[in-house]
Amino acid sequence: MDAPADDAGEVDEGERATLIDLHRRGARLRSAFDLERDARAVTDLILLSNGSADLDGLAEFSSLTSLRISGRAKLPDNVSFPRLRYYDGPLEQSVLRSPMLRELLCTESRTPMPAGLEVAGPVERFYANGDGGQAHFPEFAVPEALLLVNVAFYESLDLRALDGRRLRQMILERIARVLHVDRLANLPNLEKLALIDVGRVEPAQSAPCLRASSGVSVSGRHRFDPETRRTLRALGWTFPPSERMYVSGG
Repeated sequence: MDAPADDAGEVDEGERATLIDLHRRGARLRSAFDLERDARAVTDLILLSNGSADLDGLAEFSSLTSLRISGRAKLPDNVSFPRLRYYDGPLEQSVLRSPMLRELLCTESRTPMPAGLEVAGPVERFYANGDGGQAHFPEFAVPEALLLVNVAFYESLDLRALDGRRLRQMILERIARVLHVDRLANLPNLEKLALIDVGRVEPAQSAPCLRASSGVSVSGRHRFDPETRRTLRALGWTFPPSERMYVSGG
């Protein structure tokens, strides 16, 4: 059964955002909102999704500058948002094609980050809240725009595609294995690198590249495993016995 229209399509006057609630089982975007009449006038959209909602018709919101999706959602492949600047939701290639995207976030949805994701816009801030699986850093078409990266909750994170020539801050949190850590050597403007509950960095021999003007911050209960610590100590790293440790290469 379709979600009734009177429960969706509300306009939040304070934020000037259109809220569409598609939490109900079998909810369909086309039934919850008059797309033909109103979609093109919407610039700020919030979607509440249950993961099984039918989002066919989302492409009608062609004037969006801000899109927030709460909950799991599968976006249609044909969506295109030429004016979108802010996105918070699951990482979907269709949205990543938006040419003006500046902020790419995933704060609520536990999102996978498979290999091959390509980000077309000049994204300055990237945050990914993971699904606990194996992740691959996306390829950014405008790497010189990227200033801040925060990636959390993955079993592993492959940094092979990282190109952050102007990146100033990078936070990696609750990731068991960070792969191709040598890519961090190509971040000349990095001011802060925080590793929070990161188990291993591989290859450990590349650890000297993990440095920034303010040092590398390592914190959390799980820190580095003994094998990685021995390797890092041999490379000149120091591990002060404190809850929050500032580690620098030799």
